[in-house]
Amino acid sequence: MMVKELFKICLRLPFLLEAIPRVISVSLQRESRVSYLRWRHRNAHFSQGCYADDKCSFEEGVRICEYARVFDASVGMFSYLAPYSTAQHCTIGRYCSIGPEVIIGLGVHKLEAMISSYPGFYSTRRHAINYRRDATVAEYKPVVIQNDVWI
Repeated sequence: MMVKELFKICLRLPFLLEAIPRVISVSLQRESRVSYLRWRHRNAHFSQGCYADDKCSFEEGVRICEYARVFDASVGMFSYLAPYSTAQHCTIGRYCSIGPEVIIGLGVHKLEAMISSYPGFYSTRRHAINYRRDATVAEYKPVVIQNDVWI
């Protein structure tokens, strides 16, 4: 019985050996990004799997929890984003609590004189189909959250 189990493991070994470097690589990339954030913003706390781009700024005591994402945003003192939250194109004040899975700063869809709300009709970004690229349309409007807000 033991020989059959060992044989089955040996058959899977090439696949496992091939998959291990990919798993390690992805894990190292995530950890290196978090390490970079901790180095760049020494006064804030970044948890495992979180992400923030280089357009972000964080004041003292900010906490970005597990797998939260922040893009082009400013976060005030002692505010936090709970796990799996997303904040983009926004300013978050001081002492704010952003709950789990909250999404802030979604895009705007131009509806006036348009056939559809599909971004391919007005967006400058690349979509599956782009009928027109209108640079005058603001795809994102900035969101401002004042101090001491719970969402």
